[in-house]
Amino acid sequence: MRLLHLVIVSVLFIIYKLYLGTFVPFVWPDEVLFFNPAEEWYVNGILRTTVLSGLIPGMDSVTLWMPPLYMLTLGSSFYVFEPSIYVARMISSTLGLFSAILLISWLGKTLPKFKNKYLFLLLGFLYILMDILFIKVSHTSRMESLCALLGIFGLILSYYKKYFLSGLTLGLSILSHPFGAFYGIPVLFIVFGYRNELQLRQIFNLCLGGLIPILGWGLYVIPNWELFLLQFGAQLSRKQELFGNFSNLDKLKTLFSGYINSPLKLVLTVTLLVFSIQLLAHPMLKKIARILFVWLIAMSLGFYTSVEAWYAIHLVYPLVGLFLLLCIQAKMQTFVRPIVGILLMYQIFSFAYFQYGFSVKGNVFLSTEKFFAKVEELADNHNSVYLQLIPDPYFHLRDRFKEKKLYEFIPGELPIPDSFHKNTIDDIGLFLFYNDELMNESLKPILGDTSRYHKSEHFISFEGFVPSKGPWKIIAYEKIF
Repeated sequence: MRLLHLVIVSVLFIIYKLYLGTFVPFVWPDEVLFFNPAEEWYVNGILRTTVLSGLIPGMDSVTLWMPPLYMLTLGSSFYVFEPSIYVARMISSTLGLFSAILLISWLGKTLPKFKNKYLFLLLGFLYILMDILFIKVSHTSRMESLCALLGIFGLILSYYKKYFLSGLTLGLSILSHPFGAFYGIPVLFIVFGYRNELQLRQIFNLCLGGLIPILGWGLYVIPNWELFLLQFGAQLSRKQELFGNFSNLDKLKTLFSGYINSPLKLVLTVTLLVFSIQLLAHPMLKKIARILFVWLIAMSLGFYTSVEAWYAIHLVYPLVGLFLLLCIQAKMQTFVRPIVGILLMYQIFSFAYFQYGFSVKGNVFLSTEKFFAKVEELADNHNSVYLQLIPDPYFHLRDRFKEKKLYEFIPGELPIPDSFHKNTIDDIGLFLFYNDELMNESLKPILGDTSRYHKSEHFISFEGFVPSKGPWKIIAYEKIF
């Protein structure tokens, strides 16, 4: 891929993300929960989660429910850019772009020379940048982009026998999100199964590099060990419960839930894998194909054990690699060309339909403004507001009412004692839900008291699918004074 082509496509990608702004995808509660500690660290030098203060123990003093690297990275960016969800999303999008560049550049160096090689690399680059899941997840203020970037970099470093640096980078990936540990599987495959010159020194360097960031996290955690067990342990218990409640079919649906016409995407993905199997026997492509398949299996295992739709983005990278190899195969075998054409046409069509969905079928920009205006109207007479809404109005309310206290919701699965957050709940004047059946169990008997709380429902029309169809619902519980 020529440098000029890389720059042009990258600039167009960033311009498109600037256009999506804070409207596409919807602002998600997760973004608030990662933005808030980052801003607190930037403003006050304390990595705390004030939107959960008084709801989950220790949140007013320290954030231990997630490794800190992404939040510290985001907070550091605020020394250069204004602290805003817009900036946070563009940081994630830029990291996502870098991860795509890193993947395609590495494949370009490992693939043999042949005619039109740069054209195929450009095709692979466009293929990943048009992927709907990649567009949405990389444009969310979460740590997937950073985790993937560091994980891919660690994998590439191991390929070039830089084992200490590979371990160090993988450790940093884990420090952005525990999912980064699954990138260790293809790295171990490269160390153990890809080469014949295995030495204990290589394993030692890999482990040493990986332990350094983890030990750094340990030094941060140990002074607050009991709070860590409570906060991080609550997260683990939630993941365990999700894993137990989701059937294999549910997990498969979740894996492809980010796509338009997910059954078709499933069929095309299976088709890609079936035709890619022959690459394992190709004399020039089999080595890199083996790494990509092990990488894909590792990411699938990580998703299967975690069951979060966000994590599906990690499967996109090895699948794009296999698509690129299949393009090369199609150059030599004509029967593969229709498959490559269909895969590419789906990518182009889904991107165009995605654009049509939020800008024409349902004007997400106008609908979101109406949604936030209604929330603003409801919140106007209350000093404190509890939010469990999608789109999440936190950033809108924060900018509109700087004096109000805003809380994010307690996940229904977190086993936090009711006695801890009772006083905080009693002080909140307005509770807003998109689905009140999902509220924490401890809130149901409190908000169900009609002598203390007035319930009302409000609907905002929206006909698009970013990521789901409307109408949007606001279920309000207002405290009766």
